Amino acid sequence: MTDDTATKHYQKERTAREEVERFLVKKPTQLFGLSGRILLATDSATIQKLITVALEKTGVTVDIAESGNEALRKAVSVQFDLILMDIQLPIMDGEETIACLQQFGINIPTYALTENISPSHTEKHTMLGFSGTLTAPLNLGHFYQVLSQHIQDASTNIAHVASNESRFIVTTLKLKALFFNELNKQHVAITDSIANLNYDNLIKITHVIKGTAGSVGYKDLTEMADRCLTLLRQKHFEQGAQLCVALNSQIAAVIEENEKRQPE
Repeated sequence: MTDDTATKHYQKERTAREEVERFLVKKPTQLFGLSGRILLATDSATIQKLITVALEKTGVTVDIAESGNEALRKAVSVQFDLILMDIQLPIMDGEETIACLQQFGINIPTYALTENISPSHTEKHTMLGFSGTLTAPLNLGHFYQVLSQHIQDASTNIAHVASNESRFIVTTLKLKALFFNELNKQHVAITDSIANLNYDNLIKITHVIKGTAGSVGYKDLTEMADRCLTLLRQKHFEQGAQLCVALNSQIAAVIEENEKRQPE
């Protein structure tokens, strides 16, 4: 191996290590050894991957449903220990789906997945029949505490949970690649939605960005998407659209920065 070849090989390895380290976060000292089956209902590919990784670390089996009616169909036919349900599901949203589960007499503990955990929303979810509310990005401490309440411990000793301040952040390059693949699509979709004054679509896109960007280390995108959502949901469409333009510029900068870091 020539000196130039060895140098290039070393640089690629170092770049790969730096990419992994960039998305490492303070982890729990141990994760649970659990045995159970969980239904994860969300149509976001990124959120599916993020939460599945967190769940599989505990030893549980994860089933995916991408719509409310699919979640209902699976819950009727399969015995789950726990359901994690996105409030903004297609066809039937989370609120409609939990109502149908109750009508079918299915009493599986079900937690709402949402970016909004204000007291009023949490209270509303409880009144609708949800066992509780979880937010994205995931708070690992709370998340694993919820699992320990409803999923059987596979070992005699339950591990310690993470501190409440810990956040789940992508730790693999594969998940990071998925995030950026979706972010590129969202970047184009935001541009089109602003041009067509499609505020409903802007709400959907910024909802997903808020729930995923922070889990990949981009807290600024999560916070900006949150402000966009607040304005759009309050029907301050002009201000919301202006902030979405700023968000999209920041997204473009993040995408460009990521592309520059890619090894040749």
